[in-house]
Amino acid sequence: MYSAMFTYSGFVVGAFNLFFLYTYILTPAQFGLTRALMAVGAVMMQFAMMATFSMMYKFFPYYKDYLKKEESDFAFVSLVVPFIGFVIITLGLLLFKDFFVLKFSEHSPLLVEYYYYIIPFTFSFLYFTIFKTHLNIRLNAAFPTFLEDLGYKLYSIVIVIFYYINVISFEVFMMLFCTYYFVGLIPMYLKLRREGDFHIIPKLSKVSRRLGKKILSYGGFIYAGLIIGELSEYLAPIMISGLKSLENTAVLSIAIYLVAVLQVPQKAMFGVTVSVMSDAWKRKDMGTIATLYKKTALNMLLAGLLIFVAIWVSIDDILALLPPAYMEAKPAVLLLSLAKLFDLACGMNGELLNTSNFWKFNFSTQVLLLIILIPVNYLFISNYGILGTGYAALVSQFIYNGVRFYFIYYKFKLQPFTLDIVKGIFAAGILYAIVYFIPGFTGNKIESIISICIRSGIFAVLFLIAIIYFRISEDIAQFYTQIISRMRGMMRK
Repeated sequence: MYSAMFTYSGFVVGAFNLFFLYTYILTPAQFGLTRALMAVGAVMMQFAMMATFSMMYKFFPYYKDYLKKEESDFAFVSLVVPFIGFVIITLGLLLFKDFFVLKFSEHSPLLVEYYYYIIPFTFSFLYFTIFKTHLNIRLNAAFPTFLEDLGYKLYSIVIVIFYYINVISFEVFMMLFCTYYFVGLIPMYLKLRREGDFHIIPKLSKVSRRLGKKILSYGGFIYAGLIIGELSEYLAPIMISGLKSLENTAVLSIAIYLVAVLQVPQKAMFGVTVSVMSDAWKRKDMGTIATLYKKTALNMLLAGLLIFVAIWVSIDDILALLPPAYMEAKPAVLLLSLAKLFDLACGMNGELLNTSNFWKFNFSTQVLLLIILIPVNYLFISNYGILGTGYAALVSQFIYNGVRFYFIYYKFKLQPFTLDIVKGIFAAGILYAIVYFIPGFTGNKIESIISICIRSGIFAVLFLIAIIYFRISEDIAQFYTQIISRMRGMMRK
């Protein structure tokens, strides 16, 4: 509960950062630099991690059950392995600097100037993730979630205001920006030490020796998948920095941020759905799997449509809150959103494959996605700039999910689409057309915010009413009925 509260609070604070601080205080090139460094640093972090955090989740129970706290080398191994990865990555960054300069100096000279800042960002993010995982596996997720989702956003406000009032230079601002995760490390380490469950024992335990081959085998396979996933997520901003400019990266980051909201329902359904689906595969209950496949597709798409249309019907007012240069994000928001909506409509096909005996095929589709993304992004970004990222997303998601759809239908005779999906799309389209003609306010930012609240609010309410009244989603309709029943019960008391 606290984790969810911190996550959503962080999202609100992050939106305030982007729309009212960073895009105004920083130039587009400076703002684009922060996004590009984060993208490159996140990819480098995943390389350096060497799948350590995944192995921690998988094998921690063995260390916990079969070793005393003072005998466990779990903490030691979890710190040493990523350090080895970090050393390798650092050497690689030093070795390939000339290549990086060659690719980015023409269009993003500021990124080249701050190239070495990638190293401290990668290191601090790497060990922040390790310590966060230590707390998560000990069922203490709220504290690291606060530090990552809310603390980081609040820290970002402070340092950008310091830069704005000339307390610090831009160089110092970037240094502080890239080292926040160092700040977060200290309280997490102290919390682990205080709980008495974090001992650094520089000696391999019997569990490490016994499970060593299994851990390496598992980690090696997972490692490749994590690298592919990270590259797929951050490829567009990295490529647009090299092929176009940091100004374009800044504009694209606004589009990506708005589209990321569509992923919230997908993430919310992930935990419960995977657990139920995994159990259904164990029992060979194809009926439950088929139902989950269709329900997740419908409910994720309806939630995605609600968020997307609420954003799109007010997109001009939303972008009016930003400096004029960011209006270029509008077509990218549309194309990236359509790609994400198609992904949502296809349901949790990846989770279905991962929990089945064909989990290796899911990995193959991830490899396919990366193989498609690299040339497609290069082609479209070179020719269409920011808009090209949207075209690339549409093409890659169509092929990626199309392959998964065909494989699942061929192997299991399952497909996620129902008539209710058509009803949901039709309802969203009709209501968008109605709300579109509601006149908005024009002028200052206060009027834009009022216009957003009215137009987006009206659509959201009408769409939810349509879903419940026409029972487009039985799950949502039943949830509404339960809430009404509880409210009536409370009023009677």
